[in-house]
Amino acid sequence: MTLREPALLLSAWETAAASPRVARGAAVACAPSGLDAVLDLPVGTAARVALTAQAEAFGPVADVVLECSACGAQLDVTLPLLELAADAGGGGSVVVDGVTVRAPTLRDLVDAPCEDDLLARCVDGPVGPAQRADVEAAAEALAGAAGLVVRADCPECGTQVAAGLDPGALLWERVSDAVPSVLAEIAELAAAFAWGEAEILALSPPRRRAYLELVRAGR
Repeated sequence: MTLREPALLLSAWETAAASPRVARGAAVACAPSGLDAVLDLPVGTAARVALTAQAEAFGPVADVVLECSACGAQLDVTLPLLELAADAGGGGSVVVDGVTVRAPTLRDLVDAPCEDDLLARCVDGPVGPAQRADVEAAAEALAGAAGLVVRADCPECGTQVAAGLDPGALLWERVSDAVPSVLAEIAELAAAFAWGEAEILALSPPRRRAYLELVRAGR
């Protein structure tokens, strides 16, 4: 089953809508697993599953728009989702100057009120001033694609434009955009034939389209 199936799309959307914002993309991609399992994913893993799920459901690339801070030009950038997913981090731990640093999880992001608290949750002891830069760099590396940065040269002025993107937020946006048309089709068929949602979603896509065409043709 994939998000291409309307029933799973709606179920994933409903589950994710009730999830913390930072976990919505992973909640969409891992809807059957339950929220607790999703929150325990390392942020790099969460990014990878969101990128993979978006590629499977909506195609292998995503188009995003960046704005040049120098001249205000709009830049259209195409993201190769599966390539980004393959390069994602995802879990593990390293020892830096005697301090064990683990990859942050979505639960850490939800529960940590600030960056210092997030770092404290991901180490096994106090971090001194001399260690902090190396420990922070290790934590960032373990986060992997959760810290995805898109770069492109502005065609108008040549400035390099860089913007941080959240793979989970990208997936959530695509799902949120796709759901209204599915709900509209269900509502249209329900009004025409007095069918329930489950009956409509059980129809194969070709049969559902055929019934919609009949309704729209006034038959």
